[in-house]
Amino acid sequence: QSVLLVAAAADENGIDSVAFYRLDNAGAVLLGADGTEPFEWQATAPTDGRTSMLVFARATDRAGNQADSKSVQIGITPPD
Repeated sequence: QSVLLVAAAADENGIDSVAFYRLDNAGAVLLGADGTEPFEWQATAPTDGRTSMLVFARATDRAGNQADSKSVQIGITPPD
């Protein structure tokens, strides 16, 4: 399964990129990044039997400052 992750980000000096992460037991796993608006990434759900995944976006401005979004939980329907 895949899901389209989309984030809105703004800064007075401009946004360089937005990276999308999945939170696992071992920490944050980079799913991918987008350097142009609209900031989005097509993510594939893990196939390890989990029923949900927790994701967040990290925006980086042109000065190198970063800010994280709130985490969002996404439900996963196991394949038949």
